[in-house]
Amino acid sequence: DIGLGQTYTVGEGFALFFRMSLGGAALGIAFGLGLITLLYYLNRRLDLEENVVQVATTATVAYLSFYTAEISCGMSGVISVVMTGITTATFGGGMINSRKLMESFWHIVEHVLNTVLFSLGGVVWGTIISNSDERASKFHASDWGYLFLLYILVNVIRFALIFGFYPLLARIGLGLNWHEALFLGYSGLRGAVGIALAVSLDNEVFAATTEEDVEARDYTATLFGHVGGIAFLTLWINGTFAGPLLKKLGLAKPTKTRERVVK
Repeated sequence: DIGLGQTYTVGEGFALFFRMSLGGAALGIAFGLGLITLLYYLNRRLDLEENVVQVATTATVAYLSFYTAEISCGMSGVISVVMTGITTATFGGGMINSRKLMESFWHIVEHVLNTVLFSLGGVVWGTIISNSDERASKFHASDWGYLFLLYILVNVIRFALIFGFYPLLARIGLGLNWHEALFLGYSGLRGAVGIALAVSLDNEVFAATTEEDVEARDYTATLFGHVGGIAFLTLWINGTFAGPLLKKLGLAKPTKTRERVVK
């Protein structure tokens, strides 16, 4: 609705935020508990067919969680699915009959969907930056300047967050040294979620407007150009130099224990 120009007051904006975030999280937890219940009753580990049914159940519940939140309740489907997964992994991990089967299935799904998403997003992004799409608006030279400025800004923000919380991160869990913090800040790639949201918004606005609504289509086209550009630049620049930086920081060196095991 916001992409189509609907006006919100400050109070309505906060209400929308909490409904999308907290509502989506609560719904995801509910679906996660329901999935755990189903996994509990599908507990015959030596029955291959039941193991397959468990995998199919996780896929079905994940889709239902997204559809119910996004379409039926006006909440965030992404947050709902994430919370469903977190709840299931936290409290229902031991009820999975075949972890290998479950992990293999979701790895394949992740790879296929990422490939489709980046292929689709790449095609749309290419038509936008080459100014060969159906829109009257164009991706101008100034937009390229803003894109590179945005790339610098998102990296600065990530480094600021990592090092802002460095005192805490260094003291919890396994701890974190400054070499790891530096690489953690540098290696933040942007991609799937941003492109998926940009594709969804672009399609929704394009379908709900006409050729006369140049301004609305211009906004979403520019947004898609920047989102796709950030994904491209982080993959191209950060991804290309991540390996050399990892070696330079000494994080790729094997431990003495590993060296002894290999020898």
